Amino acid sequence: MLFSSIGNGGVSDSERTRRLSALTSISPVARCVDYIADHLHCKISLGELADYVDLNPSYLSRLFKKETGSTISEYIMRTKIETAGNMLIYSEYTSTEIASILAFSDQSYFTEMFHKYMGVTPKKYQSMHLREIEMGKEGKK
Repeated sequence: MLFSSIGNGGVSDSERTRRLSALTSISPVARCVDYIADHLHCKISLGELADYVDLNPSYLSRLFKKETGSTISEYIMRTKIETAGNMLIYSEYTSTEIASILAFSDQSYFTEMFHKYMGVTPKKYQSMHLREIEMGKEGKK
């Protein structure tokens, strides 16, 4: 009995079944949201997500819109832009580097999308927030 679990990574068959059941009980949309968060550095397609959750792309699109209120492409873009905003404030990366890290096709498209979602250019956003951070530091002295 002691060695019976060695061949399967130390996980009993009942535990493996329980884990599989837990994974499949998570909604396809929640699984897509997790996948998107884990793959922001890549281009993510509807087909790729549909394959990941084993659903028809058209059905997944409708389900995603129904549950989140936005399309998959809008959700991906908004998530990338929010991440870019945090990177602009809290990292040393330039906007060009951030555009590349988040798999934007080029710097100008990144800037265009950032402005669309945030209302300002990446450079302006960074300078506004860095000023706020500096003012906050002065207030604590």
